[in-house]
Amino acid sequence: MPVHLWYLCYFMRHLETFRDIFNQGSNGQLILAFNGDFNQDTIVSLGEVVRNEVSATSNAALARRAFTVFVEMAQNILHYSLERGIAGQGRGRFLLLQASDGFHLLTFNLISTDQMDYLKRRIGEINRMGPDELKSSYLSKRRQRVPEKKGGAGLGLMDIARRSGMPLGIGFLAEGEGKLRFYLRTIISW
Repeated sequence: MPVHLWYLCYFMRHLETFRDIFNQGSNGQLILAFNGDFNQDTIVSLGEVVRNEVSATSNAALARRAFTVFVEMAQNILHYSLERGIAGQGRGRFLLLQASDGFHLLTFNLISTDQMDYLKRRIGEINRMGPDELKSSYLSKRRQRVPEKKGGAGLGLMDIARRSGMPLGIGFLAEGEGKLRFYLRTIISW
């Protein structure tokens, strides 16, 4: 099946989830879609595409923020996705859309059902923090250098929220016994 048809079938299957997460009308334009293994080379290459695409319609500062946020989101897939590809790299998906309110970045990857409650709680905590509290908490955790539990997504999620300046959107979709598809969305606003 050609790649573009695969994406269409996949998007149709998960259309309600995408609608809930993006919560946007028909004004969004798909700029980049990737499905596959996330390794360091792929992350660097895709990051440059994200930076170039964002800078083509905005400014360098916004492009740098989008690049940094993308790298953090991709690192989460690399390290925490249950789905593994070649050489044990994390497998997942990434979408970049341009909409009237900015650039939407969305990742989705497989996690265990055990991780859902932790992610809901942690992301809820992050979303309730104001910018100053988020910055202070982030810097404090960085100084502690106490690693979060495997799959904890502590500093990375805080950094995504900090740099995007927007609440994180999440979603979960059952994907077999003991597994969920985890959706993470943020917006880099104009």
